[in-house]
This record gives sequence, structure tokens and C-alpha cells, in this order.
Amino acid sequence: MSVKHKNGIAIEYVLQRPEGSDDPDSFFFSSYEVGEEVEVIPSGYEIYEDPEDEVFLVPEGKDRVPEEDISVVITELEKIDHLNQYPKQYHVESFDNSIWVYLSNDSPEVIADVLSMFPEEEERILDELSQGNHAYTAQMKFIRGEKDNQAYYVYRRTFSGLQKRDQDRWLFVAGGMEISEAAGKYVPHLERDSFYDMGI
Repeated sequence: MSVKHKNGIAIEYVLQRPEGSDDPDSFFFSSYEVGEEVEVIPSGYEIYEDPEDEVFLVPEGKDRVPEEDISVVITELEKIDHLNQYPKQYHVESFDNSIWVYLSNDSPEVIADVLSMFPEEEERILDELSQGNHAYTAQMKFIRGEKDNQAYYVYRRTFSGLQKRDQDRWLFVAGGMEISEAAGKYVPHLERDSFYDMGI
């Protein structure tokens, strides 16, 4: 029987692999039938579900990304006024060898509109936001180099709607730079028109 996982919003994912591949690093979860089904979780790997309910197969154990590198990304996010206008507008998470940046699906513009329509509810709405009670979407990720641990590779999310696997949803932007340079150069494009020019 194939490995299956039902995520937090009740979508069932099946562990699959590219045809003929025995490399666990190439295995992936998908709710579509796009590869060969895998019947056993490979030794040394585990199932991971991220904040936007995507499901992955990842190596077991602690994150390999240093905490100081994650802090660099968070510091760059804290510098962006439009992402700090309201609480919990972004979320940073790491697993395996990467740092992921998630943005709230409730943009500052949407929140401002809601507050203007219901000014008497402002305190309650802001309190709910501060608890992070809203959905997030991954927008950018920094993948640490395997051979050079100081080098990171930047990817941004694509939104064509045609992708069936998670790896199809990402566009390579740039690579081979330290996290301070990568985050400083690319994080400021989040929720800007320039974001869609990156990697093209």
C-alpha cells in the first residue's frame, strides 16, 4: 500500500517518485498522480507539513540551517514597513537545508479596508491578527548549498496555477551568495511589483 498523508485541510497526499528513481531526495508528495507511488517511507526520512498545508518528505533530525542565518532573514523582513504595519504579516520557518518566507493571505490593504468598514471592531480584529489566526502562503525560499554551506540559492513562488508538484511552483532567482547578501537583495521585493520580475 502506498504512503498517504491527509493534511490539515483534509487533502490526501500520496508519496511518489520520478519514474525509475530510487533516490529519496527526489521523492515527493502530491495530491495528483504524477509519478510512481512509494510504498514505504525511506529510512532516515519523515513527513513534514508546512504552514500552508503542503506536505513534504524531508530528512529526519534537526534543521541544518543555523539560527543566525534564519535571524538574518527575519531582520530584513523587520525593515519592510508594509510588512510590519499589522501583526503577524509574515512567518519564517526552516527545515532540512532551507529557509522559507511565508506571507499572510490577508494583505495590509485588505486589513485596512476591513478596519475602515468596521472601526468599532478594530481592537478585536488586531487581536486576532496578533495571534496569527490566518492563512499563509510561501513566497520565497533560500536553499543552502550542499558543498558550500555559506552559499544560498534564492527561489520565488510562481502563481500560474498550472503546477502539480511543489517543485514546479518555484522559480530560480539567483544563487551562490551569503545569506546576508541574498536576503538583503531579494527580501525587499516581497509584495512589490518587482517580485514578479525576479528570475525572468
